[in-house]
Amino acid sequence: MKKFLVIAVGAVLILCVLLSIFHSCTGKKVAALEDQIAYLEKTMVPLRFKILSKDDSGIKVVVSTYDLDGEKVGSKEYTVPGNELHVDTRVIKLSNGEHLFFPYGLYSDSMAMKDAFPIYDIYDKDGYPAIYSNLEGHSKEDLDKDSVIAIYTEVKDYFTLAKDSMTESMKNMHGVAVHDLQSLADFKIGFVYQLLCHPHSGGVEIVRE
Repeated sequence: MKKFLVIAVGAVLILCVLLSIFHSCTGKKVAALEDQIAYLEKTMVPLRFKILSKDDSGIKVVVSTYDLDGEKVGSKEYTVPGNELHVDTRVIKLSNGEHLFFPYGLYSDSMAMKDAFPIYDIYDKDGYPAIYSNLEGHSKEDLDKDSVIAIYTEVKDYFTLAKDSMTESMKNMHGVAVHDLQSLADFKIGFVYQLLCHPHSGGVEIVRE
């Protein structure tokens, strides 16, 4: 009985140590990601779009996504039925007040948000959001390989949650819909517009280039 008790206690101690190591590593991973986001510029432009035409069939628009260095990741053309264009962006607030942004979908006044055309597939590269490529290149210090892997894993996990719309599992995630209200800010045919995101405040806006 004593031998069994010793073994049981030993197993519990080992489990506690393993859990401690796990939480320690997890904490470091999250902290590293938050540090990286905090060091980004005041604004980032993960998406640009150009209105090609507007008629009875809807709004024809080409959407392009970009990484942190401004390099184009991908592009895709959509025809969205309706008269008013809505751009839905998923925003995740980290514990230090910084934010991650994931452009999510396009919809209109004649569509429900749940029926939005998904646009995250433009920058989905094997499950990782390529708009956050070279995140380590924007660090104030050199990162070792393990830190880079940890950061990318964390971003990928958040991206998975955003794609699956699992807001019930992520209390600090919310959607921000930026609209083209015809009476206020009608997007003009032929012009290019930026989705301007503010990592430090969480704000999202659309501005014409």
